[in-house]
Amino acid sequence: MSRSENGDTDRADSFSGAEPGGEPIGFSDLEPDEVLLVSLFRGWRHGAPTTAVAVHMLSIRLRNLDYYQYMDLLLDVFERICPAGCGRPEQIEHPLLVPEEEALIGHMAALLHQPEGVTGARPFSVRPVAAIARSGRDRLEMMIARSYRLVHARLPVGL
Repeated sequence: MSRSENGDTDRADSFSGAEPGGEPIGFSDLEPDEVLLVSLFRGWRHGAPTTAVAVHMLSIRLRNLDYYQYMDLLLDVFERICPAGCGRPEQIEHPLLVPEEEALIGHMAALLHQPEGVTGARPFSVRPVAAIARSGRDRLEMMIARSYRLVHARLPVGL
């Protein structure tokens, strides 16, 4: 059974953020604020059938995190990275970042590190994409989990 027949695809190979032969950025490579930013983006991008509902769901999450004052900033950045029609992600809880998420981190880092980027307190501490070490841990864990599923699928029922 091939990986595509099994429903597994290796999304890591199609990442534009990773250099050829290099590792994509994984969640274990991110700092807490970067993880929050990507998870908010994924929720906004995936979470609703209409833009109005997605914005409402984002506002609820930001209010619960006490970040509601940054709603307009985040929506502006999210819409620049993923304009209408950009599509929904395949999975919302994938451990590797897709190119749009790497672009999000890069754009937010540039915005936060320029003097006129954000007035007042900085909502997030975000590193430039080039400063994030790509450990490969997330892809390795995915490969190990995939191998367990493949081995388990081939074991006789009586074991």
